[in-house]
Amino acid sequence: MRPQYKDVNDKLDSTAKHETNSHGGRYNNPYVHITSPTSASDKRSKDKVLEVLNRCGKKVEDATRKAEALVGGLKDHLKFSPSISDAAMARLSQGTKMIVEGGPERVFQREFGVLAVEKLLDSFVCYISTTSGPVTGVIYISNRRIAFCSDYAIRLPSSAGGNGVAAYYKVVMEWEKISSISSSTNVLKPSERYVHMVTRDGFEFWFMGFVSYIDAFNCLNKALLNSRWLLLAFDLKGIEAESLTKQKLDSKILQDEIVKKVNENPNAGWKAAINDRFSNATVAEFKRLLGVKPTPKKHFLGVPIVSHDPSLKLPKAFDARTAWPQCTSIGNILDQGHCGSCWAFGAVESLSDRFCIQFGMNISLSVNDLLACCGFRCGDGCDGGYPIAAWQYFSYSGVVTEECDPYFDNTGCSHPGCEPAYPTPKCSRKCVSDNKLWSESKHYSVSTYTVKSNPQDIMAEVYKNGPVEVSFTVYEDFAHYKSGVYKHITGSNIGGHAVKLIGWGTSSEGEDYWLMANQWNRGWGDDGYFMIRRGTNECGIEDEPVAGLPSSKNVFRVDTGSNDLPVASV
Repeated sequence: MRPQYKDVNDKLDSTAKHETNSHGGRYNNPYVHITSPTSASDKRSKDKVLEVLNRCGKKVEDATRKAEALVGGLKDHLKFSPSISDAAMARLSQGTKMIVEGGPERVFQREFGVLAVEKLLDSFVCYISTTSGPVTGVIYISNRRIAFCSDYAIRLPSSAGGNGVAAYYKVVMEWEKISSISSSTNVLKPSERYVHMVTRDGFEFWFMGFVSYIDAFNCLNKALLNSRWLLLAFDLKGIEAESLTKQKLDSKILQDEIVKKVNENPNAGWKAAINDRFSNATVAEFKRLLGVKPTPKKHFLGVPIVSHDPSLKLPKAFDARTAWPQCTSIGNILDQGHCGSCWAFGAVESLSDRFCIQFGMNISLSVNDLLACCGFRCGDGCDGGYPIAAWQYFSYSGVVTEECDPYFDNTGCSHPGCEPAYPTPKCSRKCVSDNKLWSESKHYSVSTYTVKSNPQDIMAEVYKNGPVEVSFTVYEDFAHYKSGVYKHITGSNIGGHAVKLIGWGTSSEGEDYWLMANQWNRGWGDDGYFMIRRGTNECGIEDEPVAGLPSSKNVFRVDTGSNDLPVASV
C-alpha cells in the first residue's frame, strides 16, 4: 500500500531526525553532503548563464513562454517553494546551465565524479524535502547510483546564528544501499505525488515536484531492479582458483618433488605417481581441464535444497556399480579430451545413470548437446561452466542421446599434454543419423536440486536415487593421484573440477571416503577412479552436490522377448 500524507510537512520529522545544523561537511545522514560554494566559480557560472541568455534573443522569448507554461503545470508543487517566480526562473536557469556546461552528463560528472562502468540513465528537475524546506535541484539516475544537487547554494541555519551560511545541498546513494522506492500521495491534494526512498540503514528521502512524475518514478524503479539483478549476476558462489604467475603456469604440472612429499608423508593416506596422462602437460594445460566456474547466485534462486530422513539406515559401504549392476553406464570412465567440459560430463553421466536406475534402461546421453547448445546460461562451454545450470538445461530443454549427437572430441586425451585445446563445438540441433529426429531423442529431468551439505544426506541421496554431480577445488598434488584416500597435502589451488559421486566406504586404515568416477580416461588415478576423504568437506567436495530426477517424457519400453533391458528412444 502506498503511504498517504495530509501535508508534506507530516513527513519532515522522519527526515529531520537524521539532520543537524552542522556546516562544511556532511549532516548526520551519511548520504547528505553539504558543499561550500566558491564565490569566483559561482560568479563565472552565473556570468556564462547571463551571456547565453543575452545572446539568445528570440530563443529566450520562446524559452520564457515555455517556462510560463511549465509554471502552470507545476502550481500544485510550487507552493512548497519560496516563490513561484524564483522556482520558474530556477527551471529556466537550469536548462540554460545545461546548455552552457555541455548537457546533464557533463554536469553530473563535474558534481559527482564517475564510478567504474558508470552510465548516466536520465535526470529530472525536482524538489527534495529538507528541514530547511523544499530545495529545488536535479536528481541524476545512473546505473550505479542516484545523486541530487541543489540548483544554487541555499541558506542553511548556522550554530553561530545570524543569516546562516550558503551551501549546495547534495544527496548521493549507491543502488546497493537502497532498500525501497515507493510512491506516495497527499490525500488532501491527490495531484501532489512524492517519491519515497528508504535506505537499508533506515534513512528516508522524499522527492516531489517532477514535471513528469511517471517517467521519473519508472526510471528509478527500473534502475533499482536492474541493479539487484546485476548484484545477483555477479555475486559468485563456489570455487575460485588462485592467481598464478606466468612462470607457474608455464611449469610442468607433474613434479618429482610433489610425489616425494606425498609418498614420504606417513599421514597422507594416499599414493602419488608420475602418470602418462599429464607427463608433458604444463600447469596452464592442466588448468584448462578444470571447468567449474564460480556460479552467479541468480542460478540458485528457487532451487530447492533436498534433505533426507535422518533415521534412514545406510550401509557402511556402498558402490552404485554393484547396487545396480544392470546399469553399465555407472562404471563407464569417459574422456573429456581437450576441453574444460567436466561440468557437463558430471551432469550428463549422473542423469544417464538415473535413467537406468529409475526406468530400467541403459542409455548414454549427449555431453555435446549440453556443451554446445546450452549457451551462456551454462557458462562458457569448453572454457568452463556451471553444474547447476547443466541440470536446469535438462529440465527446460532436455538432452539428446550420445547416438544422436556424439561428443565432438573423438580423439580423446590419452596422449600427453592434451594439446592443443579445442574450442566449444557449434550447436547443430540435428542428429548425425538422418533417420533420427532431434526432438524425439530428447530426454528430460523433472527437477533440479542441490543436496544438503552433510554426509548423511549425500549418502541417502545416492543410496535412494543414484549418483550425483559434485565439485571440488583441485590442487597441484591431485594431478599426481594414484591410489588411496586423497586429501590435500601440497601445491597451489589450480581451479574447480566436477565429477560423479558413486559411493562411499572406509579404508583399511580407518579413513572414511567418497568413491568418485573421473573423466580423464583410465590412464589416470586408480583405473580412472579416485577416493577422497569423507566427512570433513575435503576441498569443498560436500559443499554443493547437484542432481535431478529423470522424466518419463519421450521414454518408452520395448518388449524384446528376451532378457535384454528395455531401451529409451534414440
